[in-house]
Amino acid sequence: MKTITYTYIFLISLFSCSEDIENHRLDLSEKDISTKSATIDEVNILYSTKPIADEPITVTGHTSAIIREGMANAIINITEENKDAFKLDPGRYVVDFYRVTKNITLPNGAYGLKQASPDCGYDPYEGNGVIGYSPTQTGNIYSMQTNTTHFKSKDGVSLSKETWRPHMPQYLKWVYACRYNPNLINRVDVIKSDKHVAFTTIAGNSNRSKILIAYREGNSHLSYDGKIIQLTSYDYGKTWKDKKVIYTPSPNTDARDPQFLVLSDNTLICRFFERTANKHTVKCIRSSDFGNTYQSPITLPGSSAPNWTGDAAARGNMLLLNGIIYSVSYDSVRAWLTKSTDSGNTWSLCIRA
Repeated sequence: MKTITYTYIFLISLFSCSEDIENHRLDLSEKDISTKSATIDEVNILYSTKPIADEPITVTGHTSAIIREGMANAIINITEENKDAFKLDPGRYVVDFYRVTKNITLPNGAYGLKQASPDCGYDPYEGNGVIGYSPTQTGNIYSMQTNTTHFKSKDGVSLSKETWRPHMPQYLKWVYACRYNPNLINRVDVIKSDKHVAFTTIAGNSNRSKILIAYREGNSHLSYDGKIIQLTSYDYGKTWKDKKVIYTPSPNTDARDPQFLVLSDNTLICRFFERTANKHTVKCIRSSDFGNTYQSPITLPGSSAPNWTGDAAARGNMLLLNGIIYSVSYDSVRAWLTKSTDSGNTWSLCIRA
């Protein structure tokens, strides 16, 4: 019997939901933190402004949800009226490096992460304020608790090592889609497959007339045959079509964890990493026609520096700041920042931690 994998996408209106989102915010600090538990119903955003003890937390009340540290996993239009509800720690996050030291126990096939990857963070006071991400899998609840060291730029601009400082603790701020207000979030079956489909990314053009998702498809979670697949919606996510492979790696190689970034001219960058039995490499492909065609892959730097393992992987957001694209890569012991000043055509090493 084949196992059918379903991938869903949760969509929040970009035009009319900011007030409702604010009304549905729930602060975990209002709960009894000493019990290390919380039951959440009919809310769309959960975050805490207080540090949580380094102990497992049990979250109940969900049948299918995505919970992740940070502000991802939803499309949220941040405006002047609601930006305080989404504000992270003061200052611009350029790189957010964290390691997970504790699992969180969750019901319904819960999945806990013991170690997480570095990620780029967003400051809702900068740029257009639209943050996009989509669920990686369904039927499970994803979560993590961190006891972490962050590397954060003191001025949010300079990237020399001297301007960076350790930053901790990591506060618990989650965005998730679960049991929902139907006026805000709708669930759509996007993919039905007997293969493993996961690690989904989402992007829309400037007027949202075209929305893309990309994901990894392979025979199993860790099989060395993963491809990057793309689907398109022309009706704000109601229906999806035009399935196509946008990147096929060499034989016995797995491509995974795609992540989109849209530039101001609608140039689309899709970053991912490849893995073989002995090597990981971060690459990206560019599209000047918003996903119709892609250029040849570009390898991001990071594997040639002294004393490095030679491996490189990447997950999470890329960041566009003052016309410069930042991307974080990592191996088993280090994280490093690369940047592009020419819309992703070339990349250079910026800083490593």
